[in-house]
Amino acid sequence: MTPELVDLFASFPSLSLTNAEHELYRKLRCREPQLISCSDNLSANAGEEIFALSEKGQPLGVVSMVIQENQNKPTPKNNYVRLDLVIVDKKYRNLGVGRALIICSLLEVLRNWERKIYSISCLAGHKTVETYLQELSFQAHPRKEKDYWQGSLNLTDLDPHTLIKIYLKKAKICLQWTSSQLHKKNSQ
Repeated sequence: MTPELVDLFASFPSLSLTNAEHELYRKLRCREPQLISCSDNLSANAGEEIFALSEKGQPLGVVSMVIQENQNKPTPKNNYVRLDLVIVDKKYRNLGVGRALIICSLLEVLRNWERKIYSISCLAGHKTVETYLQELSFQAHPRKEKDYWQGSLNLTDLDPHTLIKIYLKKAKICLQWTSSQLHKKNSQ
């Protein structure tokens, strides 16, 4: 985890963000067979990052991100990222887990790949994801897929450090809300 996220999660000791094992990802994904993933057809010049959000060691959900090199772009910023799948265990839905996964994974990718990526995109099948990504400055593309929203964040004209600061503030608010919702759920 980036130093900023380590500091942020220190305020929420029951929550953790970790690199997820493919086994956990497959376990959660098999419960959602309708989801379409671009990671199913990864090319040789692509990588995948999978993060899990857990509460006291119990996985709440995962997010996968595909990092792909664009051979037609000049270096150094010749990679783009696809926010691929956000999967939240059904027991933990509507508690902000998906939003926390999205914002924290974006922070990880921005910090670790800031000098190498020019764009982050997403093909969202849920209105909640669409709305949240628009709050994070993602711009809508003309619809190419039925029942999906497509958007992207063009990083070529944005200062990554400013964006990281903005996203850290949003992540703190998101984690506060998610933590309080989980506490309420666990108290019932």
